[in-house]
Amino acid sequence: MKAKLSLSLCLLVLTGTASQAQTAESLKSAFAQQRRLLDEVIDDYGRARAAELSAINGFRQLSQQLDAALEDPNVSLHYLTGLEAQLGSARDAACDRTQQTAQTRKRLYERMESMGAVARDFERQSGYFDTDEQGIEGTWHIEAQPIDVVGLLNLRLNGSQVSGPYHLSNGRDGAVRGTLAGSRLELQVVDSEHGVVATITAEVDSEAGEIQGTWLAMELASGRPSTGDWTASRVSDEEEITLENSR
Repeated sequence: MKAKLSLSLCLLVLTGTASQAQTAESLKSAFAQQRRLLDEVIDDYGRARAAELSAINGFRQLSQQLDAALEDPNVSLHYLTGLEAQLGSARDAACDRTQQTAQTRKRLYERMESMGAVARDFERQSGYFDTDEQGIEGTWHIEAQPIDVVGLLNLRLNGSQVSGPYHLSNGRDGAVRGTLAGSRLELQVVDSEHGVVATITAEVDSEAGEIQGTWLAMELASGRPSTGDWTASRVSDEEEITLENSR
């Protein structure tokens, strides 16, 4: 039983690490793709802006030419109407170019937002950052007193929602679910056979890689609550932890 449990706990650590690395690699690739797309839109914007400025300059020159012609007492009506037609075409071209530039800017903003979203996901989930930046995600070695139980817990964070599986030295396993608000962690402990068996409140020190708090459980036999202290320390990716050597 102990050998089987130890093997499952090793697999829990390795699976969490592999999944994290895979997620980080996919996010890294997505970020690079967004960077390339953003560069393309930046180039498009440069070309669109240059064409807009050229069209505006053409319209300005024709406007000045028409102003000068109107001051000439010998100018012909045919010449004036010809300039007026050219000015109208130049105005339409400048308006079209200005609209195209505005649309390109909108695409630029959208690409910037997309790249920012990927960057935020990469920062939150990637295993390439230090432990204190990873926050609560990862594998933790847990101890509960005074019942003298140890175990492993793998936590995932989605927004403020926390969840993940656990295995204990008394042979019990299941999952936790709850919330993280700032550094305050609140969890329900869901046993694989008995459902919700305890609640946990704790403070997370992500820089130190530690969690400290209390647990409250309902004793099935007596129906009375029991309580105690609960601590956890982060398991590094390089560690191979089993319940037999974690005491």
